[in-house]
Amino acid sequence: MTEYIKEIASRLKELREIENISLETLSADIDVPVKKIKEYESGTVDIPIGFLTKAAGRFHVDVAELITGEQPKLHMYSLCRSGKGVNVERFEEYEYQALAYKFAHKKCEPYLVIVRPDEDKPPYINSHEGHEFDYLLEGRIKMIIEDREILLNAGDCIYLDSKYRHALKSAGGEAKFLAIVLP
Repeated sequence: MTEYIKEIASRLKELREIENISLETLSADIDVPVKKIKEYESGTVDIPIGFLTKAAGRFHVDVAELITGEQPKLHMYSLCRSGKGVNVERFEEYEYQALAYKFAHKKCEPYLVIVRPDEDKPPYINSHEGHEFDYLLEGRIKMIIEDREILLNAGDCIYLDSKYRHALKSAGGEAKFLAIVLP
């Protein structure tokens, strides 16, 4: 894994230790198995956005603080110029850019997500607290929610309760969408 993932893992572990919270307590608080938390804190596996959102809520910090190591300071507005979002390394087929990482106490987390085609890999299935709104800007994606598959074309959008298992895959070339994650 990259140095970037190790830095996030280090911040997660440090927050837990500063608050003197055991792995078992954190596991119970955010409903993530101890084994998974240990893996995330080790920096040897990718850390899903859903987990970062849960952990940030539990530690009363902004997700951007976990990602960048800096505390957001803006309160009136936050401008993010085209292509200048903070990259959140994910899987090879996904690229996330945090778009409001400088704004403090956000009510949602907006991301620009690029999905690259990769027919050889199964979709990464996740679930997390809150809701999610996805608006497809370019391309086509197959959205999987539990046992349903929905084809989205540019201009389509979907709002979902993200506690249900969901995933997405490119349905042809590269696709780009706006994802807004609400706690």
